[in-house]
Amino acid sequence: MRKQIIYVFVTLLFIIGLMSEGMAQTTLFSEDFDTETAQATSGSSVEGISWTVSCPACSGGQTTGDHLWVENGGLEGQDTNGPATFSTGAIDATGCYLVTFSFTYTAPFGYSGSGNFECPADCGATCLGDVNDPTGGACDGCWDFLYGELDLGANIERVILLGDDCNDGPNGSVTSSPVCASPYDANGDLIPGNDPTAMQLNIVMSMWAGDENMTIDNIMVLCYTEEEATTAGLTAPANCNPPPVTNACDANEGTFPSAVGGGSSN
Repeated sequence: MRKQIIYVFVTLLFIIGLMSEGMAQTTLFSEDFDTETAQATSGSSVEGISWTVSCPACSGGQTTGDHLWVENGGLEGQDTNGPATFSTGAIDATGCYLVTFSFTYTAPFGYSGSGNFECPADCGATCLGDVNDPTGGACDGCWDFLYGELDLGANIERVILLGDDCNDGPNGSVTSSPVCASPYDANGDLIPGNDPTAMQLNIVMSMWAGDENMTIDNIMVLCYTEEEATTAGLTAPANCNPPPVTNACDANEGTFPSAVGGGSSN
């Protein structure tokens, strides 16, 4: 009897484990740079999705002085002389209801005090701190910032981590708000321009002094079905709806499987 009770208990734990696993989110992209070659400017995630970097204003191209490359198990930007970008290849979020991205960052100088990173207030009145115009006005040659952006075409989630606040600390981590991966809006209509098969993550940093550097690491993009999002307590954007469920019988109307072992009906 005791063995039977133990067997039932273990079986229940196994079933609960399977149910919990079924409710877990799916990792679409993960990169910790630990297996990437030093000074690499491209690579691939654990899932085999490519990534590359761009530092168009790095003096003399990518050098030990000006660069955005793999260094000491992270992706380090130094004296980029303006925006430098980490970009993934196309990430397929088909079947996802919501997606989020996260990563850790280290900016050893911080913003508080003199001789550190510069926020817009440090640069002058004409530096508006707009990532859409990062070198506008007095920002040119001055403003240091870091932000992440998940782009599905019509839906873009951008999180500014460093550069907005003059009291930003030297390190931290971020998890974005949920982004609608479904190509359908709340009315069940296709969202024009939204393409969950070609989602892209961009992380952009900028710094201007020879000794200024930032490092990002532990990058992840997670996928949630509607049920998983509910379990995780995630709130969907207002204009977001999972794809309509297709009834298999509708697609095969009038076709029925034969009885096991064959046979016919009259």
